[in-house]
Order: sequence, then C-alpha cells, then structure tokens
Amino acid sequence: MARTVTTPPVAEPVTLERARRHLKVDHTVEDDDIKDWIVTARQHIERITEHAVMAQVWTETVAQMPARLELRGGNVRSVLAVRYRDENGESQTIPASSYEIDRSTKPPRLVTADGRPWPAARRYEIDYEVGYPSAEEVPRPLVSAILLVLADLYENRGTKIVGVSVVENPAVDDLIFDFRRVRP
Repeated sequence: MARTVTTPPVAEPVTLERARRHLKVDHTVEDDDIKDWIVTARQHIERITEHAVMAQVWTETVAQMPARLELRGGNVRSVLAVRYRDENGESQTIPASSYEIDRSTKPPRLVTADGRPWPAARRYEIDYEVGYPSAEEVPRPLVSAILLVLADLYENRGTKIVGVSVVENPAVDDLIFDFRRVRP
C-alpha cells in the first residue's frame, strides 16, 4: 500500500503574520525562511499523526482491495475516484454509486455500497480528499502543535545544539494525541 499527495494544500493553517507574532519577530528579513518552516512544521505534524491538516488530495494505491479499505488522513472529506487495472491492464473507473465511506469506524473505511466484492484487479487507485477546508476549521491543538514545531525550527537552525541541555517539550505530543492514528 502506498499513499501519495496528488494535490497539495493551497493554504497553510498558520499565516506569516501569526507565525511572526508567535516567534516574536518584528522584521521581514526572514519571511521566506519562516514561510518554508510553516510548511515543514505542518508536514511534520501530518506525518507523525497521519492526519491531514489542510485540504489536499491523496491517492492510495493497493495491489488488492480489502473488503474494507482504511482511509488514512484523519478528516476524510470525500472519495473522488476509485480506479483499477483489469485483467487486460486497462484502467477502469468504478462508478461513485458503487462505493461509500463507512464513517462509523476510526479511521473511516471505503466499502462497496451493496456489500459485494470489489472487481478482480491487478491494482487499485483511490483518490480522496482529506484535511480541513480552511485554516479557521483546523482544530486549535493542531495549530498550537504546528506553532511549537515552527518555534523549534526557528530557534534551532543547525543539526547540532552546542553548549545547552536539550529537553523535549512534551506539549507537542500532548496536543496531537487525539489526532494520532490508532494502530491495531
């Protein structure tokens, strides 16, 4: 199973102005670096939680389709397409009326609408939307975790920290706890 981000977010959950306030930066000299770190901090939180923060499209590729495919990404908004390669290697698209998202489980699962098995195939690709549509809808704990990671990136620009005792801030783990993917 492989997942790729096919359409990345067009916006970030933290604006440059909000980041500057959090970092206590009152100049614009480092704006390009701060913008890069905002993206990096969001991606870091998404990676460790497997929870998309901002609206984006993911494509999940599986060799065989289980009866109930777990849709990772946290806030799964919709399934855009389900495609498969038939016995002849031809790409086929399954009609949207043939599947649905079972939201009664965490994470949600993709299932056939009528309970029948998926078509025999060599490979499936599922395009689906994840993340929150706007920065205002992102849960505050995720925004706070992003700001903490951003501050760490801003303060610690090298690969080594010399001459100081380093203690991990447990706040990030506490803030993202409810958003982490639960593994069986």
